Parts: sequence; C-alpha cells; structure tokens
Amino acid sequence: MTETNYPRSLSGDFSNGLNSAKLTVEIGAEASISVELLRIDTYEDVVDIWFAAALSTEEEASLNVVIAAHDGLPFSSVKIYRYMPSAPQHDPTVTPVDHNYKTGLDRSLKGEFTIVKGELVNTKWYAEYDVETDIFSDLVINVGITYTRNELGLALYRETTRTWYLEDGTPASPTKFTSKPYRGNERTAELECRAKNAIAMQNTLGLGKIIYDQMTNHGKTQSEAIGIGLGYASAWYTHFEANILEFQRTNSRMFWDAIQALAYPGPLDWAHETPDFLTTVSAEINFGGWV
Repeated sequence: MTETNYPRSLSGDFSNGLNSAKLTVEIGAEASISVELLRIDTYEDVVDIWFAAALSTEEEASLNVVIAAHDGLPFSSVKIYRYMPSAPQHDPTVTPVDHNYKTGLDRSLKGEFTIVKGELVNTKWYAEYDVETDIFSDLVINVGITYTRNELGLALYRETTRTWYLEDGTPASPTKFTSKPYRGNERTAELECRAKNAIAMQNTLGLGKIIYDQMTNHGKTQSEAIGIGLGYASAWYTHFEANILEFQRTNSRMFWDAIQALAYPGPLDWAHETPDFLTTVSAEINFGGWV
C-alpha cells in the first residue's frame, strides 16, 4: 500500500477554519472510511490529508462530507481527563467508561449525595465545593441509581447509569449502565443499610428541632438541650434496631409497609416518661416518617 494524499484548500474547503486535531477525530469516527488516516499537514493555504492507502470513491465522498461539516472550533473534551494526566492515548471527546473515577484520578472529586427514604438515588461528582457557602460547582459525573424490590421491600437488583460531562457543560457519550443483582443475605443487608441511612437523616432533623425547642421554650442550656436530644435519638435508634432484627427473623411486612407509608412507629409509641414537649416536637417534624 502507498501513502496517498488528499490535498484541500484552507480558504476554499475550510471556510469556518481548521482544527486539525478535531478533524482527525471526526475522520476517525467516520465508519465508512476504513483506510487509516496517518496525519494532516498544513502549509499556508494547503491542507494535506494523508492516508495509508488510496480511498475508494465512496470513502472519498465520505471524506468530503466530513470536511464540509467541520466547524473549525475547539472540541469540547470530557472534563474528567483534566485529572487523568497519565491516561493512555485517547479520544478526549469520548467518555472513559472503564476508568475508576473514585481512585484513578490525581485529585478527588466532591460528592453530593441524594438520599430518598434511605435510598441513595443520585450522586453528583463535582470538581469544586465551597465549604463556607455549601455550594458545589463544575459537574463532572452524574450517577443515577434505581432499585427494583419485591413485596417485602428487599432489593432484587440495582441499576446504575453514569453520565460524564464535557467542558461545555453538556453530557458526553457514551454513558455507562450497570445492573447489580442482590442474592440471599445481600437483600436484608441492603435494607438494613437503607434503614440506617433514613434513621440517620431523621435523627439529624429531630435532634436539631429538640435542641432548639428546649433552649427556646424550656429555658435549657445548650449542653442540657443537647443531652436531651441525644438521649431521644439513642432510644429511637435502639427501637429501630429491634425492628430490624424482627424483620430479619420473620420477614414481617410491617417494616416495609412502614417505609412505604412514611408512618414507621415513633418513640412516642413505646418510650416511657417521655417529656411532654416531645409530643409537640414529634408531631411537627413527623418523627415517625422516613425522609
């Protein structure tokens, strides 16, 4: 095979300008051109496009279509390549779907987690996070998660879709889809993890409400109010763990029904000598609910 040049005019064929690196990617992505592109050389008004062999008539026609569509603008690369300096030769516009973005970068990303009723349903990985304003910025990867559960609330499988973002802020392609099945004890372990997530969020809301109520309406010092709130949270968690054990022992529907109905029995249903003010606090923040 003989190297073959297909010269073009910079002013005549590339009226919008020429980005040689981008044109190289565009030609390489054209499925109808099977001959290897070797290089693109430019000199004054001449653009030499060198292939490893002569193109067929159909391939040259496809080359002309690619050239006509070329906009000359810098291509928008996938953001995560900023943090992969040792990445092998790659097309910077295509997502590195097999790369471990949690451990394989030269810096860590900042995760914003969305938990609904104890389920982690979304994680957004950002380049920046401002501690003072609590604001994330510069989205790099979006991870969406959905669960399929049986009638008892046990996870059958989890589907995850990962979307990377380009420097211009638009989604890159391809996305990555994975599916994880849950088997045997994995199912109850996942439900327990979900329940612990939910109760942790509930306790955070409730603890703050109790401390505020005690200091504002009952004249308690901050340390006294915190003590009351922590005691309440501890008792609630003990009750929660007892129900987890009961669920694992009997596969009772009560636990799952409670999550679905957002009406899991709260501490006021079982605790003794609960201060009267907690009745009001519990009603206001729906202590028995699942965030």
